Amino acid sequence: MIVAAVRQVADWLVDGTRGVNQQIALVPGDSSDALPALVTVWDATRFEWVARGHVLRERTGAGPLLLVRGPDVAELPLFAGDGGGWAAVEVRVAYVLRQSSESWTDFALRDAYQTLRAAARSIGQQFQTMQASPERARVAFDRPTARFEAAQETLSGEETILASLLVTLPALDEWALGA
Repeated sequence: MIVAAVRQVADWLVDGTRGVNQQIALVPGDSSDALPALVTVWDATRFEWVARGHVLRERTGAGPLLLVRGPDVAELPLFAGDGGGWAAVEVRVAYVLRQSSESWTDFALRDAYQTLRAAARSIGQQFQTMQASPERARVAFDRPTARFEAAQETLSGEETILASLLVTLPALDEWALGA
């Protein structure tokens, strides 16, 4: 269930039509604001270094990143009972920047917020396009919600999470429930 949710969010963000980089150019801002830099998206289910909280710049390049990870703690149902069985899986989309990069400016936090705003729009649009069949690996999804978090966290070396988008994705794993 968690792997399916993390991969679904990551795949929505890299989509060539409605992904986060396609949305960045559309984010409203003051006319004096420059657009945030495009990002690369990496997820913890496909790249073990993301799960460990490390950034391999030789693989990612120098620009800002979105790291997509599952929850540290999750409450998952064991029994469907009374039509239940849904779990709220929280997926964290973290905006990461190297402190010595060209993108680390006085406007880095603004760029993080604008990029995460574009990510939220991307996720919402992607969900709406697949609403007729919102399922992946036999895990069904319902309407996601999102909230922003501006807690900075240092990862490996100079890598810093400036802000995160916490996406709550209701999920139903019928296979795990024995259905």
